Amino acid sequence: MESKVVVDKKEMSRRARRDKRKILVADDHHFNQVMIMQAFGQLKIALEVVCVEDGQAAIDKIKKSDKKTFVLIMLDFSMPLKNGL
Repeated sequence: MESKVVVDKKEMSRRARRDKRKILVADDHHFNQVMIMQAFGQLKIALEVVCVEDGQAAIDKIKKSDKKTFVLIMLDFSMPLKNGL
């Protein structure tokens, strides 16, 4: 399951749509994904946050995207399939 959040402020949303850069979060706990998305939302960062549930899904996302798409990748160090270690 993939989760996404974009800061809902009008100016931030315009910049996020124009910029197309994203933050990738790989964590197998939905609660952690939500907390990370909320933290970035409170920072009013004009980047889309994309969450995946394991390291293999993160690798797949990275391989399918343009090399400049993700400006930050956060990996949990203990996940199924592949982890952040």
